[in-house]
Amino acid sequence: MEIEKPDMLIVDLMMPDIEGFEVIRRTRAMPGFGQTPILVISARTDQDAKERALSLGANGYMTKPLNLPQLIAEITRLVATA
Repeated sequence: MEIEKPDMLIVDLMMPDIEGFEVIRRTRAMPGFGQTPILVISARTDQDAKERALSLGANGYMTKPLNLPQLIAEITRLVATA
């Protein structure tokens, strides 16, 4: 089976079937995905969630509600550094 590799992933921490933390962990464990940028967008504003996401391999963390210009700037930054 061939897996398509995206330019980046945008992950929410609170999803119905799998936590975003687990998505980050699994993605980083996949061959060829070690450098794929991961941006977390979450309603969780606590520092513990941010630190955990970054320690698992996320490259950025933004909280909701989003500011569209800041989101575009962060996506541009992450893709450019990949």
